[in-house]
Amino acid sequence: MKPEQTPDLASGTSVGQYTIKRRIGSGGMGEVYEAVHTGLGKRVAIKTLRRAYAENDTVVTRFLREGQLASRIRHPHIVDATDVGVIDGLPCLVMEYLDGESLHSFLRREGALDLSRLVDLMLPVLAAVEAAHAQGVIHRDLKPANIFLAQGWNGQMTPKVLDFGISKVVQETAPSDLTTDSTFLGSPHYVSPELARGDRNLDGRADQYSLGVILYEGATGVRPFAKKADTFMGLMYAIAQGDFDAPHVHRPGLPSDFERVILRAMARQKNDRFPSVGALGRALLPFASPRTRTIWEPQFGTMSAPKNQDVTVPDLPRTPYEETGGTLGQSASALGTGALPGGRPLGLAWWSLASVTALLFGLGLTFGATRLVSYSKNLESSSDEGEVVEGVGASAGSYTVSVKVTPVDASIELDGRQIGSGGFTSTFKADGKRHTLRVTAAGHETRTFEFDATSPPPTSIALTELAPKVEPQKPAKGTLRPQPGPPKPAPSAAPPKGTGLKTDNVDPWDDK
Repeated sequence: MKPEQTPDLASGTSVGQYTIKRRIGSGGMGEVYEAVHTGLGKRVAIKTLRRAYAENDTVVTRFLREGQLASRIRHPHIVDATDVGVIDGLPCLVMEYLDGESLHSFLRREGALDLSRLVDLMLPVLAAVEAAHAQGVIHRDLKPANIFLAQGWNGQMTPKVLDFGISKVVQETAPSDLTTDSTFLGSPHYVSPELARGDRNLDGRADQYSLGVILYEGATGVRPFAKKADTFMGLMYAIAQGDFDAPHVHRPGLPSDFERVILRAMARQKNDRFPSVGALGRALLPFASPRTRTIWEPQFGTMSAPKNQDVTVPDLPRTPYEETGGTLGQSASALGTGALPGGRPLGLAWWSLASVTALLFGLGLTFGATRLVSYSKNLESSSDEGEVVEGVGASAGSYTVSVKVTPVDASIELDGRQIGSGGFTSTFKADGKRHTLRVTAAGHETRTFEFDATSPPPTSIALTELAPKVEPQKPAKGTLRPQPGPPKPAPSAAPPKGTGLKTDNVDPWDDK
């Protein structure tokens, strides 16, 4: 049985080299099925586009392109994409099958978590998001339902981030008649103010905001905007205004240092947030368990070392809304119709955003606009030439440089001093002084750059691997040359370094 005319793939349906077993999830843009690779007998999860989207060539092209991009991130805490393409006329994204539960289900059952337990779960997620940002991918739909806690053979939970890049692509390409499905973009409770108003010039700080909301929920047991509005437009208004209770209101005794981390990540203006998700991870390290801190300190603790980088957590208002004053939040619930179901995440209907945006600007709200290194550049037209970042931890008379290097263990030296590996983000005085950046790695060509405010270094530096030198060996005098023997069996492939233990595992894309 082939899927061409089948609206829902029944058990036993053949899709290329896969056999469908059952449907395990349903979202706004597609369905997710458990399937088996007929040749390997391996369980996989297959995500397909709904028929309405599958008939749109632009959506399909972007779906496949983003699937290919997601498969190249190759991070142990991002669900592994193993195949992507149009199979028997159906656009498909094939991924590892996960056993476990979503963070959404976990938090709903456990409520507020101990801070060390929460941070231990979230640091791998932050590392995954940071890795995606380094590849130019913005998630744009981070929420507990898109973080899966995979159960390993030893009982340990391994966080996995789902759905990288897919919703971003469809949001930008789907015509209006395809965006009326209210579950398409997931829950608006986690979106940043700039994403809520439909700003396409996004960077990684939009994801950082969503991570801040997840940290808020994990620490308090409630979503920050859950009780601030009972209509969609009221919710969007509250998010735009930063109208939410400080975390300590819901969890008395919450350490003020931890609260400041959450409030900075959730700052209404993106320039007031951490300069990167890595910087957020660095601020969370003190709250992790000793074992987890040891594991993640090499990554988050050395991402930028120059002393003038802004990595401190400034004091912010206990309630961000206090900055604006007034009683706008009190009337927010009266701004629209269509009550939100009690406690259930409401899908973000983009046809409503035009009205929300007009309303917000009509009321005189303003949003900061900055020039920065944007991860949301068109990937087909992006270049390696660096940019000076304004407003990302920088003040007047200063500039910020952000660089990622490959391989990730390459050593980085700045002005003759080793500052870490993998990449860095740092702020410099715009005083005309030129700085020297040197990147080295064993078996690779060394690269050196000089830069200042007017000529920054590349944002991405990839070292070229050197060919190994092979010296010809001459046989010793009076000895016979060895004769070729039968071919040796090929060694079994070792598991990819750093991917951790994989299990055939369920990956629910729907936000239940």
